[in-house]
Amino acid sequence: MQNFFVTGWHHSGTSILQHCIADQLNINTSKRLQESINFNFDSIKSNTVEKSPANNSKVVVYMKKLYKNKENHNIHVVIIVRDANDLLQSIQKRNEPRWTDLKKEAQAYLKFLTFVKNTFIKNYDNYTIMSLSDFVLDPVNQLKRTGLIITNYDSKYLDKKDTLLNNRPNDTSHGQLRQWQVNQQIDPNIVKHSETVFPHSKEINELHNELLNK
Repeated sequence: MQNFFVTGWHHSGTSILQHCIADQLNINTSKRLQESINFNFDSIKSNTVEKSPANNSKVVVYMKKLYKNKENHNIHVVIIVRDANDLLQSIQKRNEPRWTDLKKEAQAYLKFLTFVKNTFIKNYDNYTIMSLSDFVLDPVNQLKRTGLIITNYDSKYLDKKDTLLNNRPNDTSHGQLRQWQVNQQIDPNIVKHSETVFPHSKEINELHNELLNK
């Protein structure tokens, strides 16, 4: 039995990673899996892959419960991180917030990363931190880092063939875009790079590097 919780700031690749892990656990991914957090650890009986982005305030509460009760369960936490400027540009394109909103977004994310660095990983040792750029370059080996035994090389995710990039929905079509994201093949071209430098991006990327090198 393998149980996973996938998190990371929204727009970091949590949905794609959740579905890739679910495929290896033989969970049906023909439809997009829903975001969920299971606080009832005693109810976990079979392979699971819960997922919620870390901008949900319940995520930190859940992670605190994990490290305070780690003797009673075995959940592997996978935290995915994305280049800060790419991340903030994606949030800006999807939601079209004002510049000041992006500053608040970056500050909230820094708070989460600081919690992960200073508290979570010091109290809970069953985790993997990976970068989105590493994942799209080599998804199989990145998945193996989580302890998964890869038996299903589903071409939808892992073969480097034609992608669905030309059929990408509009950024504001949230539901359609989410479905497109989890159905496309894993390819480096799915990561869009930003030429804009956003507030706090240097601090965020420095924390990313610290966590990835732990």
